[in-house]
Amino acid sequence: MARAGVRPCALGWLGKPIEIDDPHETQLVDRLRRLVFAGDPARPLQHLGEAETLTLIQNRPEYTGSVWISRAPEDLRH
Repeated sequence: MARAGVRPCALGWLGKPIEIDDPHETQLVDRLRRLVFAGDPARPLQHLGEAETLTLIQNRPEYTGSVWISRAPEDLRH
């Protein structure tokens, strides 16, 4: 059953989106996106998801022990 004010498809099977709005984490995401995942500075969305995932897993205590599932072997080295 959908929660009041939330469309059922908005939550989906992944749940509520995780926001990264802390300035330190935002800088870390961009640094990882460019340096670790070779994201192009002119394409700010390139490898953004990978960098956000790595930032959350490595820096937020609530994600300690999380598993990153990816079909891209280069993502899993980090």
